[in-house]
Amino acid sequence: MNRYPLNWHLLFLIFGGCMSNALIAQHSEKELIKHEIAVQKSIAKEKAVVSLDTLFYIGKPVCIFIEESKFLGSLIKGTLKNLDGTDAVWIRYISSQEAPNPQNLNYYEFYFAASGKRGMLPVGIGTSLEKNIVKNGLFVDGYLDKNASDKFVAMHPVPNFMTAIIVNNHPQAQINHSGVTVIAGGMGNSAGSGGYPGQNNGGMNNGGGFNNPNYALVQRNRNAMVQVVGSNIQQDFKSVGNITKSTVAQNGTIVTTYTVSLLTGITVGTATAEGATSHSYQILTFKDNRMHSLNSTIGRDETDIAQYLINMGYL
Repeated sequence: MNRYPLNWHLLFLIFGGCMSNALIAQHSEKELIKHEIAVQKSIAKEKAVVSLDTLFYIGKPVCIFIEESKFLGSLIKGTLKNLDGTDAVWIRYISSQEAPNPQNLNYYEFYFAASGKRGMLPVGIGTSLEKNIVKNGLFVDGYLDKNASDKFVAMHPVPNFMTAIIVNNHPQAQINHSGVTVIAGGMGNSAGSGGYPGQNNGGMNNGGGFNNPNYALVQRNRNAMVQVVGSNIQQDFKSVGNITKSTVAQNGTIVTTYTVSLLTGITVGTATAEGATSHSYQILTFKDNRMHSLNSTIGRDETDIAQYLINMGYL
């Protein structure tokens, strides 16, 4: 007698009635028993698990999860699909050897097939890819949620040091550096020569610039939670910079500007939003003269701006 008799009714409920006899026939009874145990564990411990190429959370299918290659148990390359089988996200692991950076961080690259946008999730000790997919609410009712994916890209943008090494994951993939554009001078070709208030075509201001030895970042765990206490930006229980707010009436509208600086006083950049209730910011980073777009969460403007600049390697 089988120690773990299959609960066919439970399997039917788990897959929402979409698990056909043909699909069941593709797997051995041992595989199906292992799958049922994994899903029951997902329910009991309220955790995300991958079983039979499907990501489950609390027993419910979230998306199709194809693990294309793994090394020592960690995903190297994979694809997230909507439950109808269409590609949603292409994922690959990028090591600090492939993308050298001062913090020696490894990343998971998320390439969103529909929008062509990329997000970079830092990989720390104990980082769970499955948990992050669920935590960020990337899939709703089995399909990629555009708002959630856009927020993910904003909160986990492509750092500057990645732009030179990013290559296409698939033939149809095209590089899209999170909406970042060069507005004058700085790195690469400028998109215009008009400059920006307080800037010059050399792409430097207030001591900025990539080669400035005074542009020193605080050494700390960059995966730790970011907090803003008063005007002080903190991470890993260390002060890493400051952020100040100014509001002016300009051309009949309210313009809010946050200025972020290093502890040395060097200005990292400014984030500007037009409209009294707007949370859509244009961020100008001074050391490379680039303009970035960020939609923040209500009540978290300072923190989201600081988190963005940290993720991008500016702060």
